[in-house]
Amino acid sequence: MPLPPWLENPASIAVVGASPKEGKVGHEVLRNILSYGFRGRVYAVNPKYREVMGVKSYPTLRDIGEPVDICAIAVPARFVPDVVRDGCAAGCKLLVIFSSGFKEEGRAGLEEEVVEVARSCGARVVGPNSAGVGVTWASLHASIEYPPEPGPVAVITQSGAVGGVIMDKLRRVASGTSVFLSLGNSADITPEEAISWVADDWRTEAIAAYIEWVRDGRAFMEAVREASKEKPVVVLYAPAGEASARAVRSHTGGLASAPEVFAAAAKQAGAYLVPDLASLTEVAEALRKARPVRGKRVLVLTNSGGLGIITAAHLERAGAELPAANALREKIAKAAGKAPTGNNPLDFGGDARAEHLARALEAEGIEGRYDAVVLVYVPTTAEGPERICSGLRPATTKSKLPVLTYVDGRGSEEVLKCLSVTAPAFSSPETLARGWEAMLLMSRR
Repeated sequence: MPLPPWLENPASIAVVGASPKEGKVGHEVLRNILSYGFRGRVYAVNPKYREVMGVKSYPTLRDIGEPVDICAIAVPARFVPDVVRDGCAAGCKLLVIFSSGFKEEGRAGLEEEVVEVARSCGARVVGPNSAGVGVTWASLHASIEYPPEPGPVAVITQSGAVGGVIMDKLRRVASGTSVFLSLGNSADITPEEAISWVADDWRTEAIAAYIEWVRDGRAFMEAVREASKEKPVVVLYAPAGEASARAVRSHTGGLASAPEVFAAAAKQAGAYLVPDLASLTEVAEALRKARPVRGKRVLVLTNSGGLGIITAAHLERAGAELPAANALREKIAKAAGKAPTGNNPLDFGGDARAEHLARALEAEGIEGRYDAVVLVYVPTTAEGPERICSGLRPATTKSKLPVLTYVDGRGSEEVLKCLSVTAPAFSSPETLARGWEAMLLMSRR
């Protein structure tokens, strides 16, 4: 199911409730549309003004006088049905409703009315309670969230703020967003439909989804099953207990499934489930650029014995095997130009340089004994982030084995972003272990 043309290549957008007052939703949405460089026609709709931020303002959508692809609606909930009727008359194909005060506040009838009106003219609805939509190749960011970096990961979320965090975390690992859909209450367009759309998009290489509830579990799992045949689908499912389920009902008005039921079904459908936002972005990135991990044998190289041990423990909990490297230690020391201690992890010590770990992978015999290599590094004042990245990067590009990196401590953000360009890179031992496990699962499918 490809992206609808009005979303893939929108020609026009109108902001209903556009305002010159900073902090108003209508102000922020219009400002983001303009600053992100949307190339289509932009309209402001507000009877109080003749223009907003240099854009001509119309009293209603009907007064624009020509069809509008996307209508962003930021007015109080009680006015939304009439605005949707105006949108139908104006030929709006997608209605993005930022307004809250619908099912999540016990006003299900008002939400149903909005959807019925939209369907009567063939329009589709994102929301209510949405934080907006974005299509980066079309330079469209109609949202209250910070604009994303363009990239290959589609972000599907039932919480706009969570979507904003995901897009920022993608930026931190040198990646970015292809499509952003904040579905809010999912009154019309559902997570499964959105996933089906981006699954067929050639610019999207991975899907990161934050899910609070699904209306039709079977349809959702079928969408995930089909999408996962083409690209990795990584899912963070929020509810874990009664308190979080209550929060879902007050947030987006949905009824959450039992987490163990959702997890079992999602895994069977081919999704990779993660428990937190860092894992959502870093695992999606790892799977997008990963080389196949054919087996469980992992070699850990580090400049920190303690962090190497912690990482090894998380890997073992994830099912990894860490065969001792005694037979290879002399060859590794010769290749690295520095002797390590330990058996596996191999610790090159705090006075090691990044290039020592990279050169260690040139040792003969590693490829036959291991299936993947993990580099764990803590920056020191002896090397800056740029030098560390240039020292480690050859290991990620030249090694015949998959190489995963974990960098932590001061300066690690810069190194992580640099290394992420060429290989899976992680910000914690927990996310690395999850990434390795997902890479292993992907190679077996």
